[in-house]
Amino acid sequence: MTLRLRPLDRGDLDDILEVASDPEIIRWTTIPSPYVRAHAKTFIGEAARLAANDVEHRFAVCTTDRPRILGTIALRRHASRHHIGEIGYWTAPWARRQGVASGAVALVTAFAWDLMSFGRLEAYVDPRNAASQGVMRRAGFALEGTLRALQVGRDGDLQDMLLFALVKPLHDPGS
Repeated sequence: MTLRLRPLDRGDLDDILEVASDPEIIRWTTIPSPYVRAHAKTFIGEAARLAANDVEHRFAVCTTDRPRILGTIALRRHASRHHIGEIGYWTAPWARRQGVASGAVALVTAFAWDLMSFGRLEAYVDPRNAASQGVMRRAGFALEGTLRALQVGRDGDLQDMLLFALVKPLHDPGS
């Protein structure tokens, strides 16, 4: 399967609504639940503005021969350290365990290195989410540690997150 990234558009609304309502997405993310049509419209509608301001780039993950999106992936510029990007993604239930997430991370990593001038990429993963930990490892990210009480979970409690990171390879002038 050959993956590609493209900007989100209004035609993705129903797929995003369905994916964001999936129990596994709700379990591992802090998106609103229930996720309603207005949330999906805002998610898509904000994408062009955020990209124009070079704050965040949101993509649909798809193939050329499949009309439904397989997931979404975002690359966000760190607010105070502009050489650092943060990756976040969702994978549709119908696309899981097929290499979609790690393939999308590889594509967005190339975008980050080539077009965004990032020197470091980070991803924050729930310590209980073995699947996302595997995605990060397959994409070449290293586990750097546990960030204690990093975010407020769905239950209102502070929760730890694992920090995975990838540093842009340095150019070797001798090669």
